[in-house]
Amino acid sequence: MFATVLAPVALGFLLSNLFRSVNAVIAPALISDLGLSATDLGLLTGVYFLASAVCQLPLGIFLDRFGPFRSQVVLLAIAALGSMIFALAERMDLLVLGRLLIGAGAAGGLMVAFSAIVLSYPPHQWPFMNSCVLAAGGIGAMVATSPIQFLLGITDWRGVFLIFAAITGAVVVYTAVAERARPLTTYRRQDASAGTGDGLGSILRDPVFWRVAPLATVTMGVGLAFQGLWAGSWLRDVAGFSTEGSVRGLFLMAVLMTAGFLLTGVVAQVANRVGVGLHTVISVCVLLFLLSQLPLVIGSREGAWVVLAGMGLLGNSAVLCYPLIAMHFPAHLVGRANTAQNLLFFMVTFAAQAGIGAIIELWPPLPGGAFAPAAYRAAMGVMLVLETLAYLWFLLAPRSGARAERS
Repeated sequence: MFATVLAPVALGFLLSNLFRSVNAVIAPALISDLGLSATDLGLLTGVYFLASAVCQLPLGIFLDRFGPFRSQVVLLAIAALGSMIFALAERMDLLVLGRLLIGAGAAGGLMVAFSAIVLSYPPHQWPFMNSCVLAAGGIGAMVATSPIQFLLGITDWRGVFLIFAAITGAVVVYTAVAERARPLTTYRRQDASAGTGDGLGSILRDPVFWRVAPLATVTMGVGLAFQGLWAGSWLRDVAGFSTEGSVRGLFLMAVLMTAGFLLTGVVAQVANRVGVGLHTVISVCVLLFLLSQLPLVIGSREGAWVVLAGMGLLGNSAVLCYPLIAMHFPAHLVGRANTAQNLLFFMVTFAAQAGIGAIIELWPPLPGGAFAPAAYRAAMGVMLVLETLAYLWFLLAPRSGARAERS
């Protein structure tokens, strides 16, 4: 079933991570060719997450009705169209339109994969298959660094997005063929009653959801906003890296992110075996992640490697909030609970990416076009305060919901 189930959805998630991370490398070319400001760049990159957020709730209905593979065919076709529009655009509005379509088309990357795994594999294989998909997403983030820099030596950013469009189209065809070739016995239908009732309302009224979701959405959102756009310019403007060095730094961060996806799962599993709950594991991992961001606030050049390691290994450690939420809600609400959390995550990531740009824009650029180090300190300081508040809420808010607390 690898070729007909896991491979196509893993490729879909790989592409979604590639699309959302690539602007960190092509940002200098966009600024040079189109005269974009920091606010423009933050908005242009962040609308990906806005489009993905808007699509989350309809995506759950679409998945239930048409299944993950047909959903991916439609969604990736939209992403391919968006990539073509982005490549050919000469105006900001068309660039935003292209990026919006890319974000909408890539919105289902992870949820499509999780749905396909649940419907196609026995439960004891789900954790390993999920890890494989998450690792594929990490590979997508890696491809968005040094390989893209290499491509920029052969073609320009427009050519890169035309190549993306062609590759995405090929994955669309592959997914459609895999859907027809996939044995029907691998597809397990969900309970038809799972999509009815006041499911979403009960989730949004649940205090446990609102205690856990802010931590996941804010910390992962800020981490992705930095890794997906501002890390490259911070490494150049503050840490003193060359353009090539910053790309190598981004590549290292993507490698560590891939390892971090697997590591957090292993740590949680080992901790569970020795009686340490998921709540504790999340608390420790996120605290270390917050501490790793201190060099961003104090503007430490020497702390660049701490930032790269922390953002890479621990930037997605709050992904463990997804199983924590899943353990709290009954089975027929888990999908919508995760989708609701994903909606908040994309919205926060959009706001963080655009907000960082807006704060940086308050300082005049330095000669040569670099952004002021003080601007980065202020922007990342605001982000760290918001993350810390979410962390304290996670630790101190009244606890209810026994199933989640035993984890």
